[in-house]
Amino acid sequence: RAAAIRATMTSHIEEEQKENMKETSFPDFAPKHVRLQRCCALSHKVRVRSKDWLLRMVNNIYKDKYARDDKENKDGNDNPSMPEFFFIHLKAQYGTKTLVDEYAACVIATLRLHQQNDDRLQCFRKFLCQQWDTSILTKFLTAMMLIERPCP
Repeated sequence: RAAAIRATMTSHIEEEQKENMKETSFPDFAPKHVRLQRCCALSHKVRVRSKDWLLRMVNNIYKDKYARDDKENKDGNDNPSMPEFFFIHLKAQYGTKTLVDEYAACVIATLRLHQQNDDRLQCFRKFLCQQWDTSILTKFLTAMMLIERPCP
């Protein structure tokens, strides 16, 4: 009888652990970048922000990335990858490594919550996780900036 109770308790604990893993693992967010992976692990501990906050953040990242890539190309330098630029952008905004990692985790947590219903956020996730090639990102940013320019 004790063995049956122990087996039931073990089964219950294993189920609970599986549920906890569902909350903290992100199968659709699998970054290749090591620092981004660490921030992903922190993302269950931070406050989730609004979708509007995230969209503003993403648009600012895209605009700054385009400007930075344009400057680097003119100077003959290599462009940073999207995850590298993501941290460069956050460092310019928030300064310290601790705050940068906390805001990166916030972006990830908010992205996880809102991406299912927004193609713009799904695209950003694919760029950030490097699921889409850098050449696609370059074309995307160029098209986005051309669309935003006023007509002459």
